[in-house]
Amino acid sequence: MDKNQELQKVINILKKSLVSSIENYSLLSGFKVQEREAEGGHFQRCLVVMLLVGSDVHITLKIFFDPALWSILISKIYTEEISDDRSEELVNDAFKEITNLMLGHLKRVFDEQKIEADLSLPVAMRGYDDIFANEIRYPQFVRAGWAVEYNELSFLCNCIVQVKDPNFTIEDVEPADAGIEFF
Repeated sequence: MDKNQELQKVINILKKSLVSSIENYSLLSGFKVQEREAEGGHFQRCLVVMLLVGSDVHITLKIFFDPALWSILISKIYTEEISDDRSEELVNDAFKEITNLMLGHLKRVFDEQKIEADLSLPVAMRGYDDIFANEIRYPQFVRAGWAVEYNELSFLCNCIVQVKDPNFTIEDVEPADAGIEFF
């Protein structure tokens, strides 16, 4: 099997986990994933970044969003109006949780398949996106980008999967319900 296909399986697991996590824990449905280029140099008002790193694998996931737009949806999930001074904080927390659920699911898949990796904490920030691949340490890598849409809202994801082991394989699995309350 082509090594890029193995790395693409990691991306597929993340995408399925993303939609499953959002829909299960927000009790909303209708989120759609649209493919797009994983361009560098992306800027949006806020982003969340999180890493899944092991001796043979390094995954960087970034989610870009505008908290002002998403605060309306978050207030519907909370079923109460959110004050402007707490709005951005709650939206940031929601996107950190989404990122944590996605990479947490992938970590569980890695653990089950005996692939060692540890998670960072998700960090919300403002800034410019540039994901660099360490092509010497991790000669196999793939970049991916996708947009997640819900009604007129959307957010963007950029991900890079880097692997050192030339024999890296992973089984593509469906997301499991972790039984965690979201929001």
